[in-house]
Amino acid sequence: MKIHTQSALVILGTLIIGIVLGSVLTTVFVDQRLQRIPDMTGPGNFGRFVVEEIIRPVDDAQREKLERITNRCSENSMATLQCFRVEMKEIMDSLLIEVKPVLTEEQYNRLKYHIENARSLRHGSDRHFRSGRRFEGKNP
Repeated sequence: MKIHTQSALVILGTLIIGIVLGSVLTTVFVDQRLQRIPDMTGPGNFGRFVVEEIIRPVDDAQREKLERITNRCSENSMATLQCFRVEMKEIMDSLLIEVKPVLTEEQYNRLKYHIENARSLRHGSDRHFRSGRRFEGKNP
């Protein structure tokens, strides 16, 4: 082989290896970050996450004060989040009813599938994120 062909193959091979490594590392990094979401979103978990992971108290007295404050705020945020979820479910159900006459069956099923997956990610995030999957099944 000529030197130019060898050089081109080496450069092309290096580029392909770089693309593959970049994709794999990005996927691993994103999955690791997504796996922490359930640790932050459960009842009482947000306060514990904020105190231990972000603030990192200097002593037990500070930790106790921070836990009381964050637990109170966590309870309020969970109540607000629950109201939001109920309202969003009503909005999405209304959307599905309104668009059904306009869409083909395939379009409607695709939209319904994505809405249901979004709901399962919000409500069952532990099942999806801990398994390393963001969506179960195949996109219709």
